[in-house]
Amino acid sequence: MDPINSLSDYHTKRSPPSLKWLLLLVPVLFVCSALTVYMYSRFDMELNIPDTLVSPESGRHAAAVTPLVLAGISTGTTVDANSVALGQVLGNAILRAAEGNGVAGPELIYRGESRVLHTKSAEDLAQRYNAAIVVWGRRSDQSVQLSVYHPHVDMFSIAKFEKGQRHRTQLRSPAALLELNLADYQKHADLFASFILAQVYYLGGHFETALDFYHKTLSLAKSSEALELIPELYFSMAWLYLQKDVMDTGKAIEYFSKVLQMEQNRSSYIYSNRGVAHQLAGDLSQAVQDFNRAIELDRKNAVAFNNRANIRAELKDVKGAYVDYYKAVEIEPGLNVAYYNLGKLNHAQGDLRSALNNFSNAITVAHNDADAYYNRGLIRQLLGDPVGAAEDYNQTIKISPNEFDAHINRGVTRLERKDNTGAIDDFSRAVLINPDHASGYFNRAIAYQVVGDHDKALEDYDTAIRFQKDYFMAFNNRGTVRQLLQDWVGAIGDFTEAIRLKPDFAVAYVNRGACYLSTSKAGESIQDFNKAISIEPEYAQAYFNRALAYQALEQYEKAIADYSKVIYFYPDSDTAYINRGAAKQAVGLLKPAIRDYNKAILLNPSYADAYNNRAVAAQMNSADLEKVIRDFNKAIALDPSYAEAFFNRSGVHLLKNNLSMAESDRNKSTTLNPRMIQGQAGR
Repeated sequence: MDPINSLSDYHTKRSPPSLKWLLLLVPVLFVCSALTVYMYSRFDMELNIPDTLVSPESGRHAAAVTPLVLAGISTGTTVDANSVALGQVLGNAILRAAEGNGVAGPELIYRGESRVLHTKSAEDLAQRYNAAIVVWGRRSDQSVQLSVYHPHVDMFSIAKFEKGQRHRTQLRSPAALLELNLADYQKHADLFASFILAQVYYLGGHFETALDFYHKTLSLAKSSEALELIPELYFSMAWLYLQKDVMDTGKAIEYFSKVLQMEQNRSSYIYSNRGVAHQLAGDLSQAVQDFNRAIELDRKNAVAFNNRANIRAELKDVKGAYVDYYKAVEIEPGLNVAYYNLGKLNHAQGDLRSALNNFSNAITVAHNDADAYYNRGLIRQLLGDPVGAAEDYNQTIKISPNEFDAHINRGVTRLERKDNTGAIDDFSRAVLINPDHASGYFNRAIAYQVVGDHDKALEDYDTAIRFQKDYFMAFNNRGTVRQLLQDWVGAIGDFTEAIRLKPDFAVAYVNRGACYLSTSKAGESIQDFNKAISIEPEYAQAYFNRALAYQALEQYEKAIADYSKVIYFYPDSDTAYINRGAAKQAVGLLKPAIRDYNKAILLNPSYADAYNNRAVAAQMNSADLEKVIRDFNKAIALDPSYAEAFFNRSGVHLLKNNLSMAESDRNKSTTLNPRMIQGQAGR
């Protein structure tokens, strides 16, 4: 670092070491704070639907990765040939309907059952075969009663709401879903097969195909007068129309309303679902009316309480929202989404500890809830627990490997723990998952900047800006890289663009001011530091940098005032003390300057500059030259490459008439820094 002239014609001191701190620490501080911007919060819930297969021969979607079990159509006591034949007729109808619609059918597993199944036994079969659907029936002399069980479907959530997808065996207990006359069994088997395929494709996440089969089933049901199936079809179609890929809230409301007209005995449940449709359509008033009506009809409808709570939270009725959420979990302690929503509300209110507890409750009742793990990780990160946060992000990624947000935030925690390689790996994975999202490149650029790979950092900042033209933080951070590379024109351009995009961005003013200061434009830098302070009156870095600018302009009283402000904010800032001491020394306040150097040494006994500057001030104050020599010795012991300290010590040796030692020190100083000879020439 270049020497500058001291008050004495015979001594030089290095320029305030804080200038180096200024140029390096400002961008690093902002980079670290910028990381937290990309800890994503979830306000929606994804559907947990089984994956699908694609047939390599045809490229068509297979119905589901899990099989469909036809568990027998029995008399309740025996499995005879007729019962088996009826099951095969239904299976053939399913495959025929799939082929007729140009799609692949599900894998069918036939089981003969002498018993009449119920929900628990169907559940056991579903687990045994990892089945998407279990179908069974009971045959009498005149008819067949058919029932369906969905092991993977109970309560699905969408947005912040719960919609109920009902267990089919619970619809008309103890009656079955559909009763078909034996005489018309073949015809009705085609109808029921179409219905089953609609369910299978819905479970596979192919909502448009599912809707095609539902509409076909509805047409068959009307023509076959299978009226008992129609409410079920309306309900399923309404529910499907709330899925994001095929969302049509108008049709959902229409079909839920049709169900309400036909099934008054279950109207509470349907009102709750229609309320969700109204909310998604933006009609909060009608949504609240439906949730209120659902609760009036059934005070045990936990779903309705949860959904009404979401509306209240959205309308800023925080107290009412809390009351409804707690009522929901009181009614149904296993309602995962209510705990999740409580956690979100706690977070929004700044109650991080309660949020942590409620996300933990959500995980307890639903171990594979990736969103709950993610949000608990976010809370842990905000509470300063990067290790716990990383564990939760690990679980999120284990459950859902392509979670972009989780990779971003786990990368942040790794960067916080100095695992720079792991952070770069996570950000790179995020880029692969979503190559068009700017934040993946932005965060990876930060990691590259931390490890000193400026070329890659610049490349990633460029890409982030290409994808997001108004990314003011990316402009700022790219400016810090250019600042480190002393590309002052490029850096100032980036900081100026960041300010244009966000005029109240105090950090960018400080960084641009630092560039002006580094290019001997102290006046322009002070204007930027003033602006930063007007935006953030307690921005210590802005006061510190302005003090440096005042020193450069020899406005030492103003510099002293600004350093004092920094010390007020950060009483342990050894750099502020040494710089204030230098400013005091410049106006002849030698004893106050020495007190500041003493404080800097107390705070940081290894601070070589403090010993050097104290020695210079003490010499100017006519102190014992032996004490002065000891301070220079200490500075050199701490930093053997400290050219200024050698040069200054040579002057003391000269005063003591130690000519050989003076010459040795001066030679050493010029060897370390050839420009030190300029100081000698200028005496």
